[in-house]
Amino acid sequence: MPKEKFERLREAEKRDYLELLLLADPERAMLERYLTAGDMYLVRQGDAPVGAAVVLRLEGERCELKNLAVAPEYQRRGCGGRLVRRLFQLYAGDCAEMLVGTGDCSRGTLCFYQKLGFIYSHTVEQFFIEHYPEPIFEDGLQLRDMIYLKRNLREKPCFVYMLECEDGSLYTGWTNDLAARMRAHAGGIKGAKYTRSNPPVRLAFCEWCPDRSHAMRREAAIKRLSRAQKLALTEQAASLDGIFHHQFADTDL
Repeated sequence: MPKEKFERLREAEKRDYLELLLLADPERAMLERYLTAGDMYLVRQGDAPVGAAVVLRLEGERCELKNLAVAPEYQRRGCGGRLVRRLFQLYAGDCAEMLVGTGDCSRGTLCFYQKLGFIYSHTVEQFFIEHYPEPIFEDGLQLRDMIYLKRNLREKPCFVYMLECEDGSLYTGWTNDLAARMRAHAGGIKGAKYTRSNPPVRLAFCEWCPDRSHAMRREAAIKRLSRAQKLALTEQAASLDGIFHHQFADTDL
């Protein structure tokens, strides 16, 4: 897969990618209003535009993700998640909070943002009825209300991981500094009690989590899995690049 390139577009370049943005917001007049005021970013793989985002700065150290679009042939490959996480890093210096709005029937989109650490903020009733001239449908249902989610940009992300040990067992843990925690496990002194007596041989699985609470819940859920289910996760980690998949997923200690 060609290396992804992330870039901010100049004002004169924004409208070259309107068709991509219209995948996420089909109302051109609405799109034109926030496109002019917002910052637009593009992700390419080689020369191909993969995804785009528009972020609008708000008052009070806040910003809003107004548009996130991924080309159909690149969807479900983790491209959108990587783009949003890049925006987290970019805006965390100036903004404490990021907002995003989505339709009340957009269950898949709501789940996507929740996995990235967004939580419910508020609802604007009848938004799609009052602001869009034509009805918009998703999964056979007409969108009516706008559901706003929010994400704290200042909270440090965490990782849930599984280590394969010398005896073939799997150790599950979480950390907010993956590299340091892997060194501690490998060193055997400051690592977990279990890995001191059962030395790890490789990092078999890793998931990105937006904050400590998400990481602790995910760790507990993985620990409840059977060995077969845990092994299935490690196999997926070697081949998939989903929302939570991190670059360390198949790195040896």
